[in-house]
Amino acid sequence: GPLNNSDFNRVAGVFISSSSIVIRQLDLSEAVFTTMPNSLFYIASNYGTCYLTEIVFPEGLTAIPSSCFYNCRYLSSVNIPSTVIRIGSSAFYGCSSLPATLTINVSGPLEIESGVYSNGVALTAISITAGGDVTLGNSNKPFTSDKLTSFELHTPGKLIICNELFTSAAGTLLTATLDARGEGSTLGTQTFRNCSNLTSVTLPAGLTDIGYRAFYQCTSLESLTIPSTVTSIGQEAFYQCTLLESPTFPSSLTSIGQQAFYQCTSFGSLDLSQTQLTTIGQWAFRECSAITSLSLPDGITSIGNNAFRDCSLLTALDLSGATITEIPTSMCEGCIALSSLLLPATVTSIGSWAFYNCKALTTLDLSQMSFTAIPLKMCYGCELLSTLHLPTNCTSIGEGAFYQCKALTTFDIPSTVTAIDKQAFYQCSSLQAIAIPEDVTEMGTEIFGGCTALTTASVQANITTLPSSTFSGCTTLATVTLNDHITELGNNCFLGCWALAGITLPSNLTTIGSSAFNQCYSLSQILLPASLTSIGSSAFRSCSSLTVLEVPEGITQIPNAMLQYCTHLQSLYLPSTITEIGEYALQLNYHPQYTVTLDELIDVHVAATTPPTVGAQYGGSFS
Repeated sequence: GPLNNSDFNRVAGVFISSSSIVIRQLDLSEAVFTTMPNSLFYIASNYGTCYLTEIVFPEGLTAIPSSCFYNCRYLSSVNIPSTVIRIGSSAFYGCSSLPATLTINVSGPLEIESGVYSNGVALTAISITAGGDVTLGNSNKPFTSDKLTSFELHTPGKLIICNELFTSAAGTLLTATLDARGEGSTLGTQTFRNCSNLTSVTLPAGLTDIGYRAFYQCTSLESLTIPSTVTSIGQEAFYQCTLLESPTFPSSLTSIGQQAFYQCTSFGSLDLSQTQLTTIGQWAFRECSAITSLSLPDGITSIGNNAFRDCSLLTALDLSGATITEIPTSMCEGCIALSSLLLPATVTSIGSWAFYNCKALTTLDLSQMSFTAIPLKMCYGCELLSTLHLPTNCTSIGEGAFYQCKALTTFDIPSTVTAIDKQAFYQCSSLQAIAIPEDVTEMGTEIFGGCTALTTASVQANITTLPSSTFSGCTTLATVTLNDHITELGNNCFLGCWALAGITLPSNLTTIGSSAFNQCYSLSQILLPASLTSIGSSAFRSCSSLTVLEVPEGITQIPNAMLQYCTHLQSLYLPSTITEIGEYALQLNYHPQYTVTLDELIDVHVAATTPPTVGAQYGGSFS
């Protein structure tokens, strides 16, 4: 017959005692009721122990209420009637004697709330079949077994899953079937996070979003069918799914979140061309090191930083149909096999390191774009880049922008450029000629350092100082033209320019920096202008072809090692203003035991009336 709340409380009391009770089974199959009170058999430590082992519910029951069998640790058998639509939170909490296999088969919708099977309920397999919508968990997950190996759910309705549903089974879960065929299914965040043994998953047919860390570090997952209704793949959704092979992306897909496929190292060919993709998040495909081809749709509006970074086997990337305005920082950094790159004319800015170390890239055409700044290390290490066209309105070239672009033979700096930062063309070892236009007002150091094929350079920039190491290591540089505005040659400006035989210095030059012409082995003559007031140490060191040098009036010091190892120097003219000759300044011979004396020079003219002080190595002064 029918039972009310008072009846239930009396029934429960029979099974709760501080001593052993012989009644352990309860058959309610003939009773008539649809609901029960919450916490009916709730056992707290001060209430004693519930010895109930088996209970049979009648058909017609719609809910198993919250905490109903809380801590009933002897309960080993309970049926879930087909009429049940709700199992309340913590209903079977601590029921550690329940079977390892849970089977639920209901005719309608079903909600299983938080903590229903937790705290010692060691489920290994769960099978749920419902006739309507299913909700698993609300504020927390409904089961917490760390021994669960399989999960199976079937419903014609939709499926709503709470956050972190399977994280307790991260080390044991092998298979999961989420067969929900209704529209509007959702997965909570981190659904399968760290399920490292998961090999097979079926997702709900009506799923629209694969959320945050849904399959994070599912390192055994090899294949997955993405439902045709999915529109977004969230942040870190497949992070480090290292065995996952290239999935088929549905046409409904519009966005891929940041790090969504980070280190998915088994991807081969990815085809997104039939999707409606507009957004690719930062690091989305970073270190997908096995991707060989990537097909993208037209209409992409946003790509995040590092999106394709270190996709080391990717050979081609076509973004010509995109409407992006920015090429993000490090977008293709480390794509060492990328040989073909097509970019849209809509681009108005490029981030630093965008094509860093794209060693196979041969052509980069930016001429149809409208932006002014070539960023930091944009093409650093693009060793095969031989064809380069910059925007016509470009005004600045950033630090290391074309560092080690070893195949670049010619390059015309646009007349609109006003600033070139340090090492912009450092070690472009095939670059043969360069002309710096007159509108350039800022130059960094080592801009053309190590350009070993450079033979001709024209500096018409509107600058007063040629920065340090501008042409250092340009071993074949033979012809240099300098703007008369230049008043200072920085340290190491022409260091190691072995082929430089002569140079006309600016008429207003006042300063030659340290080692400015050091190791210019072919330099046989150089006229120092009358405006010169300072010469740095080692300025002409190892200029072994130099035969004549006249130091102009106003110079007071021949600095340390200025003419050291100038083995063919025959005539030296020193001004009346000279007061000091530094150590090793006139050590012309390489022999370590050899000490030069001034009279070994064929022709020495000293206009000073007071003999200059000579460095200690030379032992005294002129006589």
